[in-house]
Amino acid sequence: MRRELLALALKGIAGTAYFARGKTYHDQNRVQWLDENDEGVDARVRGTRDYTVQLWEEGGKIRYNCDCPVGQDGEFCKHCVAAALAWLGETEPQPARPGEAPPKPRSAIEDIRDYLASLEPDRLIDLIVNACRRDDRMREKLLLAARGRGDIHAAIKTWKEALKRATAVRGYVDYGEMPYFVAGIRDVVNALDSWITDGRAAAVVELAEYAVSRVESAMEECDDSNGELGGLLAHIVELHLDACRAASPDPAELAERLFEYELNGHWETFSSAAELYAEVLGEPGLARYRRLAEAEWAKVPALGPGDDKSQTWHGNRYRITQIMETLARRSGDAEALVAVKARDLSSAWRFLQIAEVYREAGRADKALEWAERGLAAFPQRTDGRLREFLIGEYLQRGRGAEAMTLTWAQFAERSDLGGYTGLKATVRQADGDWPNWRDRALKHLRQDIAREFTERNKTGYARMAAPDRSRLVEVLLSEQDIEAAWREAETGGCRDELRLRLADLRAEDHPEDSLAIYRRQAASLIEQTNTPAYEQAMVLIRKIEPLLRNREGGAQQWSDYLAELRGKYKAKRNFMKLLSALR
Repeated sequence: MRRELLALALKGIAGTAYFARGKTYHDQNRVQWLDENDEGVDARVRGTRDYTVQLWEEGGKIRYNCDCPVGQDGEFCKHCVAAALAWLGETEPQPARPGEAPPKPRSAIEDIRDYLASLEPDRLIDLIVNACRRDDRMREKLLLAARGRGDIHAAIKTWKEALKRATAVRGYVDYGEMPYFVAGIRDVVNALDSWITDGRAAAVVELAEYAVSRVESAMEECDDSNGELGGLLAHIVELHLDACRAASPDPAELAERLFEYELNGHWETFSSAAELYAEVLGEPGLARYRRLAEAEWAKVPALGPGDDKSQTWHGNRYRITQIMETLARRSGDAEALVAVKARDLSSAWRFLQIAEVYREAGRADKALEWAERGLAAFPQRTDGRLREFLIGEYLQRGRGAEAMTLTWAQFAERSDLGGYTGLKATVRQADGDWPNWRDRALKHLRQDIAREFTERNKTGYARMAAPDRSRLVEVLLSEQDIEAAWREAETGGCRDELRLRLADLRAEDHPEDSLAIYRRQAASLIEQTNTPAYEQAMVLIRKIEPLLRNREGGAQQWSDYLAELRGKYKAKRNFMKLLSALR
């Protein structure tokens, strides 16, 4: 990694705040160690905890990683800054003699390796043992490696004890603690990798299942919003599957365990087990799995259009439905899959799912039949996706009038730009008389806006001074009818981003209108008192400049405007810094 590239890019990557905090960390000597290697720089930085930092160059850009919460969110955090400054501040290598390439600097790891290689075995052992006394993770790794070589029963006992310690939760594990918590569990799990190739795959099958139960229990007390523990669970399942392939466990017994995990597990860790483990289970295992599933499926009552659709999620119904669908898909029989899905017809969407199964199977008539059944079963509560399906089918069959009826119902239910665009597309395929439908649609939009305005003001809550015409403005802008959109925005109200779009589009021909909008919105942003808002305000101020300068006496008006801003907002130091770039 080039020093000059990092030096040039550092402040820009980090930003002012993180750079300042990172410099403080560097000045406080919080960089515990730093190692330069062929790939880049590795470092350990002391913060709330000890954090590991990596810096490297890729494609002419600085890349970075830190295992702190901020770093995990992709930010060039203060720990990265501290590590970078420490590296940049290290002694430069001695210049080479004329005609010779400069000597490559040795890394700390190279120096350590050479030192260790020079020690007598007993001295080396003492160093490692003493390190184990101070480093719990190192101790666990070496203990697992040591006992893993001996008696299998002792090895299993040691491994389980290590996993218990690693997964023990004392209070809630918050977001910031998760990288360290997960790393400790991963160290233990990774010790099993060599067991599969060492002839101990059967033990790995048992231990991987034990690990799943321990990790799932721990997840209940963790903030895993970053998905680290979930990712580790997925790795454990992969390890379990690899071990099953190597050990060839009894297929019926494995099927029973997998079915129990999939049906009753808390985190769906073994979801779609029949598909994932099909090779290992073979026909005997799959047959056992299917018998267990069918026995559970027989307990599930059918749900029709008049039934409570919340029952879909009652008990194990959702899980066993997923299992039965997996088995049906494996069979390749569309009717088998339909039979599973038809057990729940409590919503229009359920009918749509069956229609899609038939369409994927190339049975268009059956697909249409089920979609129409769904529309008839839910005439007042039809799923928009079901309507869209039927519209497409009717258009393919040249049944334009039926397609238009459903499309208008869709638009009446969703009177916005998306609904309007869908209406236009259907009219052009089915009817062709867009001007007539356009007038009807715009009239409906105005009526819907007026109705919404009246109903909202009746409640007395968040009363509106004028109807919000944002939907109508969006529609007109989509058709490039800028002046009509402007009139609607002026007649009522609309969202700020739409007013700004209108200001941009009309700036050349109607500069005074645009100027008024830019000035008003810039002032509103400045009043928010935060840097992102200030930056947005500066974008608008730069748009104001040419509009003022193009007036008679424009240079003075621009100067007066800047003076007005400096006088009014002089207490907002961050805004003043941004404004200082303008003259």
